[in-house]
Amino acid sequence: TMTLHFRLPNGPPKAVVVLAFQIGVEAVRVRDVSLDAVVDIVSDRPFLIKLSIGMANHNNSKDFDKKKDTFVAEATATIGAKLLSGDVKFNRTKEDYSFRKKTISVHQGNAFCTADNLEAVLRRAGQNGVLIQESFRNEKYTILRLKEEPTMENARTVAKHLAEHAFGIVMTETGFAVRVLSTDKAVAYCLYNENLTSICGAEVIGTAKSDAFFYQVQGVPIRMTDVELAKALSIPRIGQAAWTCHPETRLGPPKQGCKTILVKSTTEPPRRSIKVKYNETIILLQIDDHQQRHRDLTVMQKADLVIKKQEEKAQLPSYANMAGLGAKAKAKAAPVVKAKEGNDDDDAAWSDINFDGADDNDDERAMMLDGAQAIDETAADFSDDDVKVEKPQGQKNNRFGLPHAVPVKSSLERRFEQMEIERDQARAQADAENNRFETFKAENDQKIDRMMANMEAL
Repeated sequence: TMTLHFRLPNGPPKAVVVLAFQIGVEAVRVRDVSLDAVVDIVSDRPFLIKLSIGMANHNNSKDFDKKKDTFVAEATATIGAKLLSGDVKFNRTKEDYSFRKKTISVHQGNAFCTADNLEAVLRRAGQNGVLIQESFRNEKYTILRLKEEPTMENARTVAKHLAEHAFGIVMTETGFAVRVLSTDKAVAYCLYNENLTSICGAEVIGTAKSDAFFYQVQGVPIRMTDVELAKALSIPRIGQAAWTCHPETRLGPPKQGCKTILVKSTTEPPRRSIKVKYNETIILLQIDDHQQRHRDLTVMQKADLVIKKQEEKAQLPSYANMAGLGAKAKAKAAPVVKAKEGNDDDDAAWSDINFDGADDNDDERAMMLDGAQAIDETAADFSDDDVKVEKPQGQKNNRFGLPHAVPVKSSLERRFEQMEIERDQARAQADAENNRFETFKAENDQKIDRMMANMEAL
C-alpha cells in the first residue's frame, strides 16, 4: 500500500491510502515514510528487447518463397527457444530491399529476448541464413566491413577468426559485414588484418580521427593492394622509427589506370613524393594534404576558413597601389555641377506662372546654367590651361618643338629589375657567409694544429 497526498484548492493536502501495482519493466523509485528512506520497487517482469529477424534471398534461390512457411521454425531452431521470450512471429516479405546495386526479397519477422541473453542471440546471426538485429539502433555496436568480396561465407569466416570479438553477421546495402563492439573495433580490425597491422602498427590504426593526420596519395595503380601500398609508403627516418600510414578508402573513381587513396597517420610524412617499383615499373606516388568537403568540416574548421579568407582578402593590394605596378588607373569622372536653387520669388505655384510672356531672368539663368555645365564637362578632360609640363634638365626638343617621349617601363620589366637587385643581394650575402665560414674553418684548423702539437709534445 502507498499513501498519496493530493493538493486541494484550499486547505492542507489530503492523504489517501492506495494499493499500487508494479506492472512495468523498469524499477520505480519512491520514498518510504515509515523508514524515512528512498527505495526502488523492482519489477518481477524482466526487461525485454525487441528483435528483427530476417531471411534474405541474396543468392537468387528459386524456392525462396517456400521458406515463408518454415520461417518461424528455422528462426526458432537457429536462435534457440530457451534464449527467446515467446514465439517468433512472421510479419511480411519485403520485395524491394536494395542489396549490392540490385533488388532482392527479404522475409521479415520479430521476437523478444531478455537483456541478459541479447549477446548470445546476436552471435548466432548468420547461421542458416538467419539475420538478427535489434529493432532500434544501438550505439553500443558497429560493423566491420570486409576487404574481400562481402559475401555471407566470407563474413562468417571473418567472424570465426575474430572469435569473441564478433557478434554475428549484418547485411548492408553494400554486402555482408561483421558486427563488433564500438569500443573494440580497432582491436577487431587488427586481428582481421594481421599483415597490414604488422606494417602500419596498431597505434596508427587505433588513433582517433580527431587526433590523426589524413593525406591523399595520388598515382596509385589500380591493382595495388592495401598491404603493398602500406609497404611502399613506409618511409625510413634517421634516428627514429619509419613513418607509416594506414590506407583508409579510395577517393573518387580511378583515372587513367590510377586511383587516389586516403591514408591516416599520426605524424607528417618526411617526404611528399616517393618512387616505388611495382610490376617491373617505377611509379611516383604523390602525398598531398587531404581537402575535406565543406559539409564534413566541423564548426571550428569552417570558422578558421572564413577567418583565413578574410585575412587573405585584407592582404590583397588595392587598385591604387596596383597602378604603380603597371595597372591602368581609373579615369576620374567630371564633377557634377548642381543647378542653383531659385529665390523665394520663384516659388510660385504652376497656376501663377505666365507662360505667354517670357521672363528675362529665366533666359539669363538658363544661359548661365548651360555655360557652367559646358565649362565643367570640358575642364576635367580636355582643358590644358592649368597643366604645366615640366621639362627635364638637359633634354632636347624634337623638330616640332616638343620634348621627346620618355619610354615607360612595363610592370614585367620593373619586376625583372627588382629580381636582379634581389639576386645581387642574395649573391653578396652568400659570399659573406662563405667568407665567414672559411674564416671559422681556418681558426678551427689552427686550434686543432696547436692541440696536436701539444699532444705530441706531451
